[in-house]
Amino acid sequence: MRLTTGGQNTHASIWSPDGNELVFTSDHEGPSNLYIKSVDTSEPLRRLTVSEQHHDVGSYSPDGAMLTYAEMHPDTNWDLWLLELDSGLTRPLLRTAAEEIQPIISPLGNTLAYTSNETGRREVYLERFPEGGHKQRVSESGGEDPLWSRDGNTLYYRWTDTVYAVAIGTGDQPQIGEAVPVYQGRSEGRAGYGKANWDIDANGRILLSTRQPQTLESEIRVIVDWLNTDSSR
Repeated sequence: MRLTTGGQNTHASIWSPDGNELVFTSDHEGPSNLYIKSVDTSEPLRRLTVSEQHHDVGSYSPDGAMLTYAEMHPDTNWDLWLLELDSGLTRPLLRTAAEEIQPIISPLGNTLAYTSNETGRREVYLERFPEGGHKQRVSESGGEDPLWSRDGNTLYYRWTDTVYAVAIGTGDQPQIGEAVPVYQGRSEGRAGYGKANWDIDANGRILLSTRQPQTLESEIRVIVDWLNTDSSR
């Protein structure tokens, strides 16, 4: 069932907590902002953010009242923002000269995972949500595309062709476990700056799109003295 028409850049969708709606990025009415569309009614899509900047949706809060998203700004690069759905109010969560992307709220609703390149390389971090503060680095040698397990006790992330799992404790400043590789293989990379284009199901199974090695080869053949070549050969 096709949900959207119009626009040239519709992508990066996430489900609402009740599974009845999709939030996604679209340039349906100009700049690529956030829209929402019911999947079981004929109601038209509704615009959630109005900005000249590009927005990619990150995640819902567990109660469905708020959305996180990444915004591309010409002065501060990618920043993290929060949208209150009832009021429509937006405010920045993290806005620095570095690139902050992929804001994913934990299932408990008190911690935000995100990716930043403040060290010169993308790494995964945690901060309190929604007030911020107590930043903690999760990855040590590169990381992006963070995803929470359904119980909030594990944070997964990717780097190059490896998926890592990290145990996350509870509390105001949770203990962070060792990054353990749980999958290795070529897969499709990041598709936008919001939620990752892979997932973890309720049983902890990894759902991703694999990418096969390039097998097509091309070559150039040079025929020498082709005018004198026997046409029957």
